[in-house]
Amino acid sequence: MICPKCKTKNNDEDIVCSNCGFKLKLKCPYCGTYNVIGAKSCSACGKQLLKVCPACKAVNFSTAKVCRKCSAPFPSKPVAEQTTESVPLTLEKYATLAVELINISSIKANIKNQDITLKVINKFYQTFAKASKA
Repeated sequence: MICPKCKTKNNDEDIVCSNCGFKLKLKCPYCGTYNVIGAKSCSACGKQLLKVCPACKAVNFSTAKVCRKCSAPFPSKPVAEQTTESVPLTLEKYATLAVELINISSIKANIKNQDITLKVINKFYQTFAKASKA
């Protein structure tokens, strides 16, 4: 593994750079496995390692309660967990989500990264259309 800071070649199992001490791997807070810096999810347990602040787009640890840069609070549950339910979504629940997304799409002009917002909205509408046909 090559250090992104000083370009020194390190062994794949090294956690920090042997030359400059730059952190090369991040320890999963859930299972303790070391993962390459920048990995979105743990290679062992699959849980989210990093999350992006919706307000300022700063990258934070998945366990952060507030953004390290702007102090904006994160939801109590990660977004992936909020939308995952043990009970299948009914059309009534999809309709509720649609109303929420309409509110989101009406403010999308104020969001810095509109491409991500549009992808989320498009994915929702595709899922909704598929569910409404069933």
